[in-house]
Amino acid sequence: MAESTIKLTIKFGGRSIPLSVSPDATTKDVKSLLQPITNVLPRGQKLIFKGKVLVETSTLKQSLVGDGAKIMLMASQGLHQGEGPVLKEASTRPISRTVVDQNKPGLVVDKNRADRWKATGVIALAQANLKEIPEEVWECGSAARVLDIRENFIREVPARISSFTSIHKLFLQGNGLSDESIQWEGIASLKRLMLLSISHNKRVFYALNAR
Repeated sequence: MAESTIKLTIKFGGRSIPLSVSPDATTKDVKSLLQPITNVLPRGQKLIFKGKVLVETSTLKQSLVGDGAKIMLMASQGLHQGEGPVLKEASTRPISRTVVDQNKPGLVVDKNRADRWKATGVIALAQANLKEIPEEVWECGSAARVLDIRENFIREVPARISSFTSIHKLFLQGNGLSDESIQWEGIASLKRLMLLSISHNKRVFYALNAR
């Protein structure tokens, strides 16, 4: 009976997976349906709808997921056998919050670093005392393959993240991010993203590791 089902599109890597389910199906039910299609165990799946991780026991109706909805699927590292973005779980290494010595060799601002980032595709800004993503990072655009801004004080990932169309790895852990400060639609548009590490942040850490 067509009226008793809704059609969903599951975004996983560069794929769009069509799925027809009952609005009374739970998130757990959807994960079970996706397992044979994606080769990702249900406990390794994170389903994100409009920037929120869907609760395991809630129905689609309760989560306000309706006909035509698009849901992003992230796969946890070690529980994933197919292609698609991998969510790296939290590490137990403590985060250092020491103040950066701006006079220390190696931390001197390099005026040509944007050119170097574009040439290598690797933007390395871990532990750089950043409060926001620098403008020169955005200038790299599709040249960026790895963005490492872990262990800073960044509080927002804007929609401009979608400009990194060739990004493979995104390291955001150890900042001041929350669910609301991350533009999930921008991240969901990154078709080549294979690893998203986002542990040790605010509420987003607990949400992405919720069972």
